[in-house]
Amino acid sequence: MNELLEQLYSIGVKLKLDDAENLKIIGKKERLTPEIINAIKTNKGRIVEWLKEQSNQPAATKIEANHLSGLCSPSFAQQRLWFIDQLQGGTPEYNMPNVFEVQGKLDLALVTEVFTQIIARHEVLRTVYQEVQGEAKQRIRPMTEVDFGINEIDFSHLQHEAQSEAVNEFVESDILQPFNLAEDLMLRVSYILTGADTGVLIFNMHHIASDGWSMEVLTKEFFALYEALIQGLPNPLPDLEIQYADYAYWQHTKLEGEALDKQLDYWVEHLDAVPPVHSLPLSYTRPEVKSHIGAVVQGDLPASIGKKLLALAKQHQLTPFMLLHGALSLLLARHSNNADIVIGTSTANRAQEELAPLIGFFVNTLVLRTQTDQGSLSEYFEHIKQVHLGAQSNQDVPFEQLVERLKIPRSSAHTPLFQIVLTTSTDYGIDSDSSLDSMALSGVTLVPYQADMVQAKFDLHISMNMSSAGVGITWKYDTSLFNDASIQKLNEHLCQLLVALSEVKHSEIPPSSLPVLSQTEEHYLLSELNDTKVSYPKDKAVHELF
Repeated sequence: MNELLEQLYSIGVKLKLDDAENLKIIGKKERLTPEIINAIKTNKGRIVEWLKEQSNQPAATKIEANHLSGLCSPSFAQQRLWFIDQLQGGTPEYNMPNVFEVQGKLDLALVTEVFTQIIARHEVLRTVYQEVQGEAKQRIRPMTEVDFGINEIDFSHLQHEAQSEAVNEFVESDILQPFNLAEDLMLRVSYILTGADTGVLIFNMHHIASDGWSMEVLTKEFFALYEALIQGLPNPLPDLEIQYADYAYWQHTKLEGEALDKQLDYWVEHLDAVPPVHSLPLSYTRPEVKSHIGAVVQGDLPASIGKKLLALAKQHQLTPFMLLHGALSLLLARHSNNADIVIGTSTANRAQEELAPLIGFFVNTLVLRTQTDQGSLSEYFEHIKQVHLGAQSNQDVPFEQLVERLKIPRSSAHTPLFQIVLTTSTDYGIDSDSSLDSMALSGVTLVPYQADMVQAKFDLHISMNMSSAGVGITWKYDTSLFNDASIQKLNEHLCQLLVALSEVKHSEIPPSSLPVLSQTEEHYLLSELNDTKVSYPKDKAVHELF
């Protein structure tokens, strides 16, 4: 049951009991796969009993509305992004764009009204950030100061390739255009007209006011409002209990004391003498200032491997994410010749129900540090599980406070504490039908637009998805550090390692015995490179051969 609860937490779903002690599902229900739903039904009795026990425990502190005005403190995460923005003079790498190809007649006046209502609804989108005595302060602008408009561009007169190039160039320029945190709305929208009933819609937010969960909130609210307004219906969205500024205020006033100090102590011990930078061999010398230009390599494994890996995870009471993390750590240890592996991952950080419908920067970063030199695979899996349970039990510490507590020196060349990130698809599925794959409005269809440009905030960002349909792997890498061949090699070796894990019969083998090389590579290294035998005349002395 613990494995199920951890999996639900990782996909943004929570279980609770109503007043009649009936089991209720809260959060992103669309991310529940048939396998998870069946597991909930199977474990319903145990879950209800566990929730009854938990109801007697102190709950997460409810965040109250404070109706803040004037200058107030941003959240810890916002402070970090503001500091980076000040240091660099702009942070386009923290832009969060959504781009859609539009088929059908999109009512831009209605779109303007929809986004105006969303900006009025979420104060964080109209919040600006100012320096006061060397510190960041936020000010929520009233709607009377907001003049939102869509930037309209007409490329309909261009033909075929010329139009495609112009659209791609504009999309990339918008993605890379920094926000002015002191003056701009944290949401900007552009529409490129490509034909009478076709176009490209771009909406872009800065990370200081958004995260992955928030992007989904924005998208869903946009569709709900557009459909309601075009049909002449009232706003269907319920009022928000609180605003992001209330969360920031709660963080500064309530997230403190003995409980937080205890969690900080855990991280200080866990990350003692942590390597400042990973040891993976680079293709190029690390530049003094990170470039953030990236590229992508993808890999996949068939359903047969996915099913075996899920069975292995279940056998050792691991979530799929834990197993994938364990495999990646083994791979990185082999390639870096270092058993001390540090990987970053994220958590939604929305424990309170009142945070679920908000747009804002809530996501927190967890640092997963593993020692891969364990005696057996079973011991290694147990170690991986404890790393995750420890991180989850101490996830309330804002990453920014952790960096400050550990006195990690700032560098423009790399991110602090970790430079490699692992994420997983929230439903553990491959190419599953997603509401974001193709979305329909009244008379309009929106399909995600694929821009050529890739941004890389980290040295490596690996996204892995595992289900009974197979395994999918996406490598996003910094092109100033790695070339395509080196990432292709990492991908091949990870696939080989996952295949080897799927075939494990006895878990007492050492993790180091799992192969990462293909048979072709092994033959080349062991046989071809060592095939140094040459013929030479037998009737001559050695000195006569040269």
